[in-house]
Amino acid sequence: AMEILARRTGGACIATVRVADELIIAASAGEGQRGTATTLVGQRLPFSPPTGAVFAAWLNVHERDRWSEGARHPHVMSASLKCVVQRGYSVGLRTPAQKVLSDRLLAAAERKDQAVDVQDLLDELAYDPPELTPDLLRNIRLISAPVFNSAGEVELALTLYDFAKPEAGSGISHYIDQITSVAQEVTSRLGGFLPD
Repeated sequence: AMEILARRTGGACIATVRVADELIIAASAGEGQRGTATTLVGQRLPFSPPTGAVFAAWLNVHERDRWSEGARHPHVMSASLKCVVQRGYSVGLRTPAQKVLSDRLLAAAERKDQAVDVQDLLDELAYDPPELTPDLLRNIRLISAPVFNSAGEVELALTLYDFAKPEAGSGISHYIDQITSVAQEVTSRLGGFLPD
């Protein structure tokens, strides 16, 4: 499913799992627009705001609040998580910090180093704005969708990035529909369900 998604969008797709306070890239498909064969599998990121919102959004209230408290503006992060649940996916916007993060991940992967220090970038990353205006839609760099297990918990996240520039108008909506559809398909294969 990830390979098909990568082909259809001209992008790259990763599957990320949460292990305690880390997010680990567990699988990868496609080469994206950069055409790099470097795999990000094994790379680790902190499970702290704003990374991992697609996991945090479906935690219980206590765990979700504790995760949000790690943000510079916890109330803004809490509102962002509500947007993620309402939309059914998370988006990351193109920012200078996002570019640096991407470059660090690729450099670490090429060195076969799984530990990437990104703590200094977290406050500069832009995820899940309350409103997706046309300008913001044109500025989406990555889209993450949750895959649920049979307990209704987020088992993993699929993230589409480095995709071909979307067509004018609703082009990015097509990519959003593609990744959410694939996430639902994988959820179904796992016998999972979206909790109420």
